[in-house]
Amino acid sequence: LLTKNIELANSANKDYQLYIWISESDLDQSDMMGATFTGKITVEGNQEKGAELLSTVIKNNNSPIVEETPDFNTTATTDEGLIKGVDEDGETYYFRGAVEDNYVKIGNLKWNDTGYMGYDNIEDANSRCDSSYSNYGFSSAEECKEEVLNHGHISGEDMLWRVVRVNGDGTIRLIADGAVGESAFNSSPGEKYVGYTYDNSAPNVQDGTNSTIKTYLENWYTTNMSEYDNLIASTRYCNDTSVSSVSGSSPCYGAYGRLNTNKTPQFTCPNTTKTYGGEYDLKIGLLTADEAAFAGGKYYSSNKDYYLQKGDWYWLGTPSYFSGINASGFGVDDSGDLHNHFVGDSGGVVPVINLRSDVLYSSGDGTKTNPYIVNLDSR
Repeated sequence: LLTKNIELANSANKDYQLYIWISESDLDQSDMMGATFTGKITVEGNQEKGAELLSTVIKNNNSPIVEETPDFNTTATTDEGLIKGVDEDGETYYFRGAVEDNYVKIGNLKWNDTGYMGYDNIEDANSRCDSSYSNYGFSSAEECKEEVLNHGHISGEDMLWRVVRVNGDGTIRLIADGAVGESAFNSSPGEKYVGYTYDNSAPNVQDGTNSTIKTYLENWYTTNMSEYDNLIASTRYCNDTSVSSVSGSSPCYGAYGRLNTNKTPQFTCPNTTKTYGGEYDLKIGLLTADEAAFAGGKYYSSNKDYYLQKGDWYWLGTPSYFSGINASGFGVDDSGDLHNHFVGDSGGVVPVINLRSDVLYSSGDGTKTNPYIVNLDSR
């Protein structure tokens, strides 16, 4: 037996060299010069549905696992690897920086528009770059067009996702690689409208009135994800309405203190005394501002190099503050910084889902041109 337990993904290969020689025996073996040796190599194997995506992301990805806590006072502009952290359920592993090997494809999902600058196709977006590139924070039309090329989506193009992290319970958190549409977070400016739900019967209970964006996401899920529902886990989502400070009667919420002042993001979701927001157990939701900071973003600091910068600005699921007049929540801006937006603003909707821990993939290496292909027969 020369070797065993070789695993090959679909269309993959491994090369081996087999050496055969004649042992020294103190005998004259010159008659063997120029002779021919024949033999047979037997390979036994079996076809499986695929490898577990979970183990591949943690053990076999191209990014090294890092034990040290990053410096969250700086943005992550290079691939800083897969970093080990802690959440409510145990060890979590998250990607940080300019990651290029965390792409995933699920079934036949397609983009239905460019998902960039509110235009219906790449040509229209490029035209806007020519006339108004500075309005979008670019120094030239060429820089603007490069972003359109990198972040725009043509109608009918395969929809891709990015692995954000492996959760402590083993589920795999994915974020869409672009917006599926636009929505306000909520239609009213009052304090409770920073809540993913509001008018809850008790803190942390998700039986309240749905926010505008929650309704938008769940309708999108019903239309686009129903046939993949068996692959998707119901998992924690956090809308942190704990209070970090109060000015008069106007609260600043937990993440505002952690990310604006202290630069100390966390994966755990604090308890809240409010009757809006809290922790949810859902199939679809939004990324938190803390998760965006772990991934390489920073409050009011530009970063166009990390994988969560999507082109246009989009909503995160985290409240920021209430000014006494308007409620604000976090978003990732077109320059990649974590920014405040009034809940009534229309921003990009970028879905987040969590694959089950036992989901398999049939091929791919996680790159954009060869993403991990989820095996739809995973059970």
